[in-house]
Amino acid sequence: MNNQTDHNIWDSIGFIMISPHRLKIIEHLYVQSALPSQISSQIKKPIGHISNLLKGLQEKKLIVCQNPSLKKGRIYSITELGRDVYERIIKIKEKKE
Repeated sequence: MNNQTDHNIWDSIGFIMISPHRLKIIEHLYVQSALPSQISSQIKKPIGHISNLLKGLQEKKLIVCQNPSLKKGRIYSITELGRDVYERIIKIKEKKE
């Protein structure tokens, strides 16, 4: 992995770790793809808040919308970068315990 890629991964780790809600979304999508409404009910946050969090994660290329042409029923999945970042977060959290 080159220094630029490694730097981007650490930026993404920080971006997720400073927000418990982003972390919960990444955890959920690590297990399965989901609709925003499913994520909203699981982490008990309003759908508007979830949509904003999804947009930020998508801009960082940590998640992707599988069917962006739809206005309703959009399905979000974690990307390979998102998986790598989440797995590193797990290792960081394990070291703290």
